[in-house]
Amino acid sequence: TMMDYLSIVVATAAAFAVGALWYGPLFGRRWRLLMNFSEGHMGAQEGAATGQGMPMASAMVGGFIATFFLVFALNFLMEAFSIMTLSGAVAISLLASLGFIATTMANGVFYERRTWGLYFINTSHYIVALIVASLVLLYI
Repeated sequence: TMMDYLSIVVATAAAFAVGALWYGPLFGRRWRLLMNFSEGHMGAQEGAATGQGMPMASAMVGGFIATFFLVFALNFLMEAFSIMTLSGAVAISLLASLGFIATTMANGVFYERRTWGLYFINTSHYIVALIVASLVLLYI
């Protein structure tokens, strides 16, 4: 229904806001250091010039769309399993973030020479973002 999509969009915005905090004031400096990005930006501008990235506005639009589909899938799981409690929402978020995202992202360490520090920043972001999104979906 239309209300479901509104909840999904609001939950997407909430999860996206977690990312803004995570990669901004909370862990932004450490993340940029681990990514070898300069202090003044998040690497997107110079990456675009070298063919290894995209302009920040495009990256953020793409990130929002990707987050929308992540939250859409989370909403589907919550409905499929009739999640109606706080503990259920947190449990399904942990199952999805640890069972799918954390395991998949570990391949970045194993095959792409990413550091464990970067892995923990990125993975913990998704854990928190999915919990926040599930709570929005539960209560809106």
